[in-house]
Amino acid sequence: MNFILQTSFKDDTDGDLILRVRHMANILDNLDAYKTELPPWIPGGKQFREHADRLEEVVNLPGSGKTKEEERIAVREETVKTVNFAVQYITMYSTHINDPSLLENLGLEIKHKTYSRNRKLPGKVEKLIAKDDAEKSGAMVIQVNNGIGKKGSVELQITEGDPTDEASWRIVDYYFTCKFHVEGLEPVRRYHLRARFKNSEGNGPWSDVATVVVS
Repeated sequence: MNFILQTSFKDDTDGDLILRVRHMANILDNLDAYKTELPPWIPGGKQFREHADRLEEVVNLPGSGKTKEEERIAVREETVKTVNFAVQYITMYSTHINDPSLLENLGLEIKHKTYSRNRKLPGKVEKLIAKDDAEKSGAMVIQVNNGIGKKGSVELQITEGDPTDEASWRIVDYYFTCKFHVEGLEPVRRYHLRARFKNSEGNGPWSDVATVVVS
């Protein structure tokens, strides 16, 4: 992908941002990427409309005191963060199906990349801790060191087979936090895991393999 989507919206007025987010909500409603059941951390049209409604509500509050301004800024920041999470997911989906045109039709401005000689890929996941979730059967708790960075994510892969066999690995999911849960695993089974950071420049190196037995 030789372009970057502009998602800071720093030049948008509050009214512009409200209209943009509502327009994007309508687009997300019709994307194939949102036609399947998704985890709750991937925002869609519903969340976009909630943010737009909340920002409009704050903007229309009477007065112009410090409290109102602080709340307005906080709502804008949450709105922008939600848009970035959705764009990150759609970027991964478009890469998976090899259709970059999905990103060109989200209602966002496009800036073409200018490559330098010093492209910065993510660093290695230096800490990958996998523990059995004692409170839930067939589940584990995963923690990685904080190296996600702005607009980055963690790719987690798992195998029940030989971890030296590259073909045995499969993707569990992509995460945007340093600590997360994996559920729906077969109890009383040994699993091997590995993780790597991802950002707009590409993939970082794989972590060392972690092993856990799920109860």
